[in-house]
Amino acid sequence: MATVNSTEEMTKPLISYMELITLAIRNSPDQKCTLYGIYQYIMDHYPYYRKNQAEWQIFIRHNLALNERFFKVARDETRPDNV
Repeated sequence: MATVNSTEEMTKPLISYMELITLAIRNSPDQKCTLYGIYQYIMDHYPYYRKNQAEWQIFIRHNLALNERFFKVARDETRPDNV
């Protein structure tokens, strides 16, 4: 992962939580992603979200629960929990 300067790390990306979730899912195997996988994708690609995780993770869960675009599927027992 490339080094990011502190100004970039402190700047909140101009992207909605719904878009962040969508990007995480689209970039995961089989277009499926666990909640942990969504969190990890966001932190890996947007350094701002490495801090105050509890705060923004609440918004991610809220968006997943309320937006009909996202739906829960049965876990694939052959895949690790973090995918």
